[in-house]
Amino acid sequence: SSTVVVTIDSPQYMEVRIPLKVYIRTDVVLSPGSVSFGSVDHGAGAERKLEIAYAGRSDWHIQNVKTNNKSVTARVVERSRAAGRVLYDLLVTLDPSAPVGRVYDRLAIETADANSPYVPVLVTGQVEADITVTPGVLAFGQMRAGESKTINVVLRGKAPFVIERIECDSDKQAFRFRPAEGEKRVHVVPLTLTAPAEVGNYTEIFTVTIAGRPDPITFNSTAEIVAPAQ
Repeated sequence: SSTVVVTIDSPQYMEVRIPLKVYIRTDVVLSPGSVSFGSVDHGAGAERKLEIAYAGRSDWHIQNVKTNNKSVTARVVERSRAAGRVLYDLLVTLDPSAPVGRVYDRLAIETADANSPYVPVLVTGQVEADITVTPGVLAFGQMRAGESKTINVVLRGKAPFVIERIECDSDKQAFRFRPAEGEKRVHVVPLTLTAPAEVGNYTEIFTVTIAGRPDPITFNSTAEIVAPAQ
């Protein structure tokens, strides 16, 4: 048992105490202590192995492994059992369809121990896109109707690629851009918005088709259109 103390000094001094209770068990040892996928390319998937060692009852066994992340699956394989010592391999798989972003999950290993049936295992990783778009959202800010503004969009890949076309989701014809040419690892595409006459919040979705890539890339733009000066 312990206590975490959080001290806040602004806008006024305050201490918040959070009780902490942990049961430390020595009969189960994980090696390594957690599952780390590290950085994984989108669509590649990955698998990691962790050893579970138990010392105690000879009839101890793992019944099931539960996960809350549909992109993460796990299974256990018993390696040995002798003189009250049991060894398992925990095989954890990250599905190739896992979305881009952070992977953070906690597996629950269900055992036959009635007093402490669950052993938690932390799973972490980062799924990285093969091509990234910067900025992710083009924020044009406030613009008057008829005004034009240009923002450079940078598409950066892990390998050289060809942009086949860039399309707008709507038919308002408010955007123009210079097509990117050739095979390069980094493409800089200037996008110019000429604010439409309709006053209000304006959003647009762009679709970028990459040669040889089955799925297109999308990114958004936003603007606030105001009436022209009188």
